[in-house]
Amino acid sequence: MARIFKIDVLKTEVSTEISARFPSAGTATALLNEVFPNSAASKVFAFDRGFTKRVKHRLLVAKFGDGYEQRVRDGINTQEATFNFAFKNRPWEEIEVLSAFLDVKAGLSFDAIISEETVKVVCENYDINYGQNDIHTLTGNFRKVYEP
Repeated sequence: MARIFKIDVLKTEVSTEISARFPSAGTATALLNEVFPNSAASKVFAFDRGFTKRVKHRLLVAKFGDGYEQRVRDGINTQEATFNFAFKNRPWEEIEVLSAFLDVKAGLSFDAIISEETVKVVCENYDINYGQNDIHTLTGNFRKVYEP
């Protein structure tokens, strides 16, 4: 069974941000039509290979002088997970839409499909590499959040 790693971007979520970035007549519309063909309402972006997950458990530790220690989990959701992702060598239009999505969601949680599980994440930073005129790479980090 293939494992799935993706995010789903709605056109309505990014259209205002794209219009603000490209105010000249028709540029924003042409860009959105390129990424969302045939009046599509959303697009699924699959992460590239090399998607990684880092888990850290939050513990309270009491250490005693002879090497003895006691450990207990700190809180209800003690597993802190971060994910490193990349969208490598993509058309510049896709990178613009992805960065607009991440800018719109700055500080807000959104769903990412990670190994067939829907996970609430926030993206606090990302990087864009402008390798060529029309091909770019976007990399960043997601942090898992526990929200209803």
